[in-house]
Amino acid sequence: MTAFFSDNPVFHDEHAARAAMEALRWPDGPVCPHCHAKQQSFEIGGEKQSRRAGLRHCRACRRQFSVTVGTALERTRVSYVHWMRLAYVLSQTGSRTLSVPEVAEALHMTYKTAARMLERVSDTLVTYKGLLDKKRFGPPVTEFVVKARGPQPRLRFPQNPRYAKHRARVGQSYVRWKERLKLDASATPIPTGVLRSKENPSLPQENLDRVERLLMVVLNVEQAEARAARKKRSGWEWHRRRFQKVRIRLPNGARA
Repeated sequence: MTAFFSDNPVFHDEHAARAAMEALRWPDGPVCPHCHAKQQSFEIGGEKQSRRAGLRHCRACRRQFSVTVGTALERTRVSYVHWMRLAYVLSQTGSRTLSVPEVAEALHMTYKTAARMLERVSDTLVTYKGLLDKKRFGPPVTEFVVKARGPQPRLRFPQNPRYAKHRARVGQSYVRWKERLKLDASATPIPTGVLRSKENPSLPQENLDRVERLLMVVLNVEQAEARAARKKRSGWEWHRRRFQKVRIRLPNGARA
């Protein structure tokens, strides 16, 4: 097993990673992405190699699905553990930018796989409409969303203006900017401690709230939205520069 920065089972065991992703996407139980039926599915059993773990069958529409079906992660053929590890690296690293070569080096995978994974996560971040700061998601994610949203307007007047008419005008350009982008504070994911519950009690506790928030954003974006976002960012030069080979900077100064 390849050494990783965290000892949490979700970053090493495929079953634990899948269970964590299912709990993050379906906190109230599995929901069919095809017909949206709740509590109408069961996990397909058996030991056939053709049946991947976590495959479910919906009694309502009689179609099969897994936790990644209907999301930006569908049909990527990447293990759940690798998605969990990518979320960890994006959330825990101290650098504002993270390129594909850095991700490939940190996760011990090929450049092509790292590029495909980073592209899928970037698609979901373009659609994010919630609150944003480094404490919630980490510098790389924050930097990407800030650039995708464009520059935030500055206030025209001081923070505490003297006159009432000035106070009424403070932040009007900011409000219009939020309305244009359809930003909503209620869209900010609230961690529920799913990843923390998977930790070994004998090991030091780790703050994985930022990892959990990022995974909730990725899993809650529908595939159609992700495809539209992919077209939107296809011409962004600053995003294409992430795929160039640069110096490796691993999370928290660790070495591979």
